Amino acid sequence: MKPGAAVAKSGKKAGKSNAGAAGSGAPAATPKKEKEKRPPVKVKGPIVVGERDEEYEHVQRETCHCGGGYEIEMEEIRPASESSGPLDILKTLCVDCGSRVDFQFDISSFYDGSESEFEFDEGAGGSGDDEGGWLS
Repeated sequence: MKPGAAVAKSGKKAGKSNAGAAGSGAPAATPKKEKEKRPPVKVKGPIVVGERDEEYEHVQRETCHCGGGYEIEMEEIRPASESSGPLDILKTLCVDCGSRVDFQFDISSFYDGSESEFEFDEGAGGSGDDEGGWLS
């Protein structure tokens, strides 16, 4: 913008009009889509645990800054690297405000590298995991 040019409240230079733009052959500007703003993901950990059940118990005890609880959306196993041992990451969402927290658990004390111990065991049945009869 040139020094001293007036700006209208709409952010355009005063005195210019777009009235003839439609007939001038220039393509009409399409409005930009606003990006969906998602809150940043917080990371907690790594938290050292001795067994897998401790991970779920830890997440159940935690509360969000708003006072809500967390719901686990996804689980990710990261094998050991040069800088850390194997990690089990529980990606969670606050049920009240939608904040996201990734809980990282150091599972080096019991994880041997196979994902079989982290898969759902369909043969276990009747363990009380079917609250509300969803699996029946």
